[in-house]
Amino acid sequence: MVYNMQDENKTKKQLIRELETLRNQVKQPKSPDSESFIPFDTIFDAIPDVIGIQNTDHEIICYNKAGYKFLNVSPEEVKGKKCFEIIGRQSPCDICATKNVYKTKQPSQVQKYIESMGVWLDVRAYPVQDENGELTQIIEHLRDITTEKEMEKELEKSHIELEKRIEERTEQLKQEKDLMKKYLDVSGTIILALDCNQNITLVNNKGCEILGYNKDKIVGSNIFDIIPERYKNDIKSVSGKLLNEGIQTAQRFENPILTGTGEERIISWHNTVLKDQNGNITGTLSSGIDITERKLAEEKQDYLNQVLRAIRNVNQLITHENDRFQLIQKSCELLVETRGYHNAWIALMDENGGGGFNNIVQAGMGAEFAYIKDKLKDGGLIDCVQKALNQSDTIVVKNPVSACVNCPLPDVHKGNNLTRKLEYNNRTYGILSVTVPSEYGKDNDELDLFDELTNDLSYALYNLEIEDEKIKAYNKVQQSLKQYQDIFNGMNDAAFVHDLEGNFLDVNDVAVQRLGYSREELLAMGPKGIDDETSKIKIKNRINSILDDGYFAFEASHVTKTGKKIPVAINSSLVEYEGKPAILSIARDITERKKIEKALKENEKLYRRITNNMLDLVSQTDEKGVFEYVSPSHEYILGYKPHYLVGKNVFDFVHPEDRNKLKHLFYKCINNQKSATVEHRYQHADGYYLWLETVGNVVYDEDENDVKAIFGTRNVTERKKTEIALKESEKRYRTIFETTGSATAIADENSTFLLVNREFEKLSGYSKEEIEKRKNWTDFIVEEDLPYLRENYYKLLANSTSVPRKYEFRFIDRNNNQKYISMAVNSIPERKIAIATLLDITERKQSEETLRIYSEKLSKTNEELRELDKMKDEFISNLSHELRTPITSIKGFSELIYNEKLGTLNEKQKEGMDSIVKSCDRLRWLIESLLYVNKLQTEKIQYKFEPVDVETLIDGVVSNLSLQIKEKEISIEKYVDENLPYVNGDKDYLRQVLVHLMDNARKFTSSGGKIQIHAFNDADKSMDNFVHIIVKDNGIGIKKESIPDIFKLFYQIDGSMTRKYEGTGLGMYLCNKIIETHNGYIWVDSEENAGTDVHVKLPAIYNY
Repeated sequence: MVYNMQDENKTKKQLIRELETLRNQVKQPKSPDSESFIPFDTIFDAIPDVIGIQNTDHEIICYNKAGYKFLNVSPEEVKGKKCFEIIGRQSPCDICATKNVYKTKQPSQVQKYIESMGVWLDVRAYPVQDENGELTQIIEHLRDITTEKEMEKELEKSHIELEKRIEERTEQLKQEKDLMKKYLDVSGTIILALDCNQNITLVNNKGCEILGYNKDKIVGSNIFDIIPERYKNDIKSVSGKLLNEGIQTAQRFENPILTGTGEERIISWHNTVLKDQNGNITGTLSSGIDITERKLAEEKQDYLNQVLRAIRNVNQLITHENDRFQLIQKSCELLVETRGYHNAWIALMDENGGGGFNNIVQAGMGAEFAYIKDKLKDGGLIDCVQKALNQSDTIVVKNPVSACVNCPLPDVHKGNNLTRKLEYNNRTYGILSVTVPSEYGKDNDELDLFDELTNDLSYALYNLEIEDEKIKAYNKVQQSLKQYQDIFNGMNDAAFVHDLEGNFLDVNDVAVQRLGYSREELLAMGPKGIDDETSKIKIKNRINSILDDGYFAFEASHVTKTGKKIPVAINSSLVEYEGKPAILSIARDITERKKIEKALKENEKLYRRITNNMLDLVSQTDEKGVFEYVSPSHEYILGYKPHYLVGKNVFDFVHPEDRNKLKHLFYKCINNQKSATVEHRYQHADGYYLWLETVGNVVYDEDENDVKAIFGTRNVTERKKTEIALKESEKRYRTIFETTGSATAIADENSTFLLVNREFEKLSGYSKEEIEKRKNWTDFIVEEDLPYLRENYYKLLANSTSVPRKYEFRFIDRNNNQKYISMAVNSIPERKIAIATLLDITERKQSEETLRIYSEKLSKTNEELRELDKMKDEFISNLSHELRTPITSIKGFSELIYNEKLGTLNEKQKEGMDSIVKSCDRLRWLIESLLYVNKLQTEKIQYKFEPVDVETLIDGVVSNLSLQIKEKEISIEKYVDENLPYVNGDKDYLRQVLVHLMDNARKFTSSGGKIQIHAFNDADKSMDNFVHIIVKDNGIGIKKESIPDIFKLFYQIDGSMTRKYEGTGLGMYLCNKIIETHNGYIWVDSEENAGTDVHVKLPAIYNY
């Protein structure tokens, strides 16, 4: 939005009027310097209840501190959001009390459960109207009444909860476990739980996905199995400290993890200890985020910075190194020293056309480079060189040791190889090759940097070649000056011949044209006439050096006829001129080179100053304010591309009202060479204005001729808006205090009321004038409740952290009526005042008393039910004992009669006795089952675990049931593996399981059917060994939808089957419980009319 100064002035005037009106209403002193003056924003934030303000579009304006804390949001998160977006409502009027306020402009109240927050809120809304009665804002007062609602709900549910059965609790635990499992599996972070031995006890799907392990494989393994060896000691130290010190707060650290594929992933961990209900440490819980990509990006950026430094160092070398061999040798060393490249080597082609390479240098390589050097000198080419000479682009070879057939590099040089020919102006000078880390050398940015480096070196070699060619030409001139006079005058550089005394003997045309003198004038002047003062004093020394070495190169400054200084690079050599020794000097104009060197130095200074002055935006202008440089951040903040601003005047974008002020300050700083800071408005590319804070500094070039201005600028638009908002908040906070739905009061250290609102007037029955600065809060408290409140009041003013912030007490109003009050209180210690909100809870107290009486009745009823349950257990136990004794006798005598031990029986008598024996067995099984169920429920069952031979157990069960099975003409087949391991179990209970499974197969298989029993060694996905038992039949089968229920207590598939097939619904339930106790598994595969397979898996044991 465009910032409008007129709107600001209007808002300020309106705010002043409203603040003055409100100040008069509350009779506060107008002077902020008064000791008793309390800013209303301070009062607003100190109110312990949640207070919120929204505009007529339901957008939240602000909350007090208690509101932000309760809703767990920051001021920035609520800015511009609807109220229902903050507390999880479906629409603005769905549950919000503001609905009636918008319609009637009257206060409204509603109580509602906020599902997203899990709390009950008492929401009271109050309108705020302007002078014309129009609704401008709505103030919401929220109080957490979850406790009261939960007590009401508890009253309704208490008698129902007493009747819940144990299977309902079991189902509830299962759902909670499934819910937690789902949460872990859908979590976007890695979740790991470790025991005190650092063994992994839990991992979620995200953890398996990122770590690359199957859940069954990783659970039970040690965490240090997947931590690289170099990090194990550090991680052991951190985890040991966490477990030993029992640090409850979360600890963070980062470390690599070895994934299932063998690669390393860097994980940022957030760790905390786990404790049981007794406070004993049981392990740790870690949540992790994969930050591998971020770490790789940081490493890559560091690497590119190293490459940039290497290239900058090489460029600096190019500007001053004139020796070809030194240039390539030092370049290789600089590339390796900055750690941008592992190694580097350069080979220059034979200048004499021999077909090989003569100058070959390297850095960062060992003795193996001798092989490459010898091969290149002899004209042999390795793969990367051959490819680079045939094309102009960079050759990238990933891991050349394995990729190139004849690469001489050993394995120690693993990485990617970048090779490119050094070429300029269609002239190939040689090859540059570097080795980079294997993870780099693949993207365009790095290849562009390498291309830039090779281009710079190629151009430098080209310049050196030109220099060499010119020097060769000058040497030819030495042989016969007269013979090559045309060449002398045709040079591009100035040439001078002088004797050993320093007198010019000859000059060429370029020298005449460059210096502006005639040939005769120059011959009369000599070197001293054209050298600047610094160069004159060195002439004699230079002549002596030439006489000693025959050659001398140096830089000097020639002064033209007009007084202009021209920097030159001079190459001087000893020659014979007209039969006498003389000195030939070739002077090249290096003005452009000096400008480049000067520009490089200025840029270095510029970047340094930019760094020292940088805030958000950085720019440079000339002495008139014309942009010469702008930082890229201008595009992000102001919307202008840097190249668009360069060449434009900075004042063209400044707000018209700020332009003259800014210009005056700018030129004042330029003239006085001082820095300055100013705030002003600056136009965005989209047309609106932003508030900026600019710090300006004036700088000069080395000669102090050229003035520059460096600006560091930051966007302060939000700060300006905040200043305006703070002024507006004064009015809002004062309004809130008066219109909040709770009775609110402020008292000083003498317990005297300083301020109360209208709700407190209603609660007490007194007017504000009668209370404020006239009454103490102690005047309204029942005497019995006063000592405790008074003691904590003074502790609260002293900012004690141990003092409660909520109280309940009895309140006395003007008519001497007692009311129960719930009070939330807070303090402003530095002002020695307390702020409290009071809520009348008289009705709630009456409900609590009713609830207490009812709760006592329920407790008594519950105790009676427990006694009945105990009597039931004792009855079942006694009944089972009393029944088993006569049944044993009945069965024993019946078997004697059936076996004709007591006399001969006819056929019908024998059938009758057989039926009695079977019924006894069935009745005994039923009694044992009921007794087992009762023991399960009372947790009195005891198992006798010992090694059990499964094959022997099966043989015994088959033998016992063989008679019943043969009567139905059912065949039975047994398949048991050899060397089947034992299991650790209670032999009697395991026999009971097999008997029931075999008997079920017999009952539900028709005559002529078949029963199979299999037992074999089986290993699950975690590689744990089990003995797997399968009881198969080809009987009537089970419907698919009924299979999940068959392990439930008393469950039978169909009532009609009870009549056709005997059964109680206890068998499969008991089998399941017995197998679970043995840490095994039991499940059923079945299809209707196709038979049933019952699977049992028990842990195998080998050492017994």
